[in-house]
Amino acid sequence: MHRVLVTQNPELIRFSQWLGRRGVSHRVSEERGQQVLWVEDPRLVGPVSTQFARFEEQPTAAFWSSSEAVAPSATARRSVGWVGRTPWTLGLVLATTLVTLIVWLSGGELLLPDFTFYQYARVGGHLFLEDFSLRQPWRLITPIFLHFGVLHLVFNMLWLWDLGRRIEVRQGVRALLGLVVLLGLGSNCAQALVTQEAVFGGMSGVVFGLFGYLWVWGRLAPEPLFVLPRGILVLLLAWLALGFSGLLTAFGFGAIANTAHASGLAAGCLAGTVGVWLQRWHRGSGSLHEPK
Repeated sequence: MHRVLVTQNPELIRFSQWLGRRGVSHRVSEERGQQVLWVEDPRLVGPVSTQFARFEEQPTAAFWSSSEAVAPSATARRSVGWVGRTPWTLGLVLATTLVTLIVWLSGGELLLPDFTFYQYARVGGHLFLEDFSLRQPWRLITPIFLHFGVLHLVFNMLWLWDLGRRIEVRQGVRALLGLVVLLGLGSNCAQALVTQEAVFGGMSGVVFGLFGYLWVWGRLAPEPLFVLPRGILVLLLAWLALGFSGLLTAFGFGAIANTAHASGLAAGCLAGTVGVWLQRWHRGSGSLHEPK
């Protein structure tokens, strides 16, 4: 644990409850008659200290009594309450799973061409792709709902659930769906430009984009829910590097849509940077979630 502050303010317990509602892992101890606040993540020392200073200035503001739950505690992660707070994230997971299963059950070739970026047909074992037509604009986004194996589907849905619900709870459904559409369009178009001879699909470009979005927010304007554990950063960046190295394909994971991953990550980082700048401009301050 990392020390944030030492105080004799008897209201620290109320501030601690506010942190708890926001999913910030912390504890309060006593040393020589004073209370000490600790946090688990060292990156939150500064933001939490800043928030406590504001709390001392306006301790009676309704903001500090808000029951809004922004981040999951260990118990909340296991509770059905998350479903109620993140219905659209859950809906995306279920819709993607449903589309994938329907395509699989159809035998793949029957419905698959309706969701791919380029319409195609197989003749004599050969794949023939048509040029993209604006008369079928859904093809710009529908490849994100296609998955080509159980591991592919499970991997992406677990990440979509973990990353997407953070954004839905903190910034709302419009932010979540807007990002999914933006990242899906960007990663699909980038992948199509470099692999016109192949059929591709998956939510990976969106997942890497959501990761980039949260990562930038966590670095530029630390919001507890957006600060990702270091393990997530290492795992996803390592997966991206392995994809470009060719090792994943060599070990039987199939062709990897590396361009979609990289372009999604870049688009997510850009969206996060713009989002932080817009919020700072709107509030006239570099800090987030100030009490009214």
